[in-house]
Amino acid sequence: MDASVTVACDADLMVRVVTNLLSNAIAVSSPDTRVDLSAHVVDGDVRIEVLDRGPGVADEHKDSIFDRFVQGPVAERTHSSGLGLTFCKLVMQAHGGSVTVQDRPGGGATFVADLPGKGAED
Repeated sequence: MDASVTVACDADLMVRVVTNLLSNAIAVSSPDTRVDLSAHVVDGDVRIEVLDRGPGVADEHKDSIFDRFVQGPVAERTHSSGLGLTFCKLVMQAHGGSVTVQDRPGGGATFVADLPGKGAED
């Protein structure tokens, strides 16, 4: 099985997306807690996952957390502007992809950014 795929994207914007997701994960996690980053191919697309061990995201906030100026319950200690996840959503959508959040078993959240593989929309 070939696990390689090519994507057409603005590399600088993708770096900012991953940086924003990692920064959020670090900000909501306790000190000395691990944050995981993975990237793999799923059905010909690239999936980037950032797993944190923070408080998670309540079901009622899973869509709105990507809206402008929306901040989670730990925003006070993170000094967040409420624009980072909005930026991620807009960049991913501009590239034909998406970003979502899921609960992690045992606590925390997983942010999932999916980017279409080249040829997926051709």
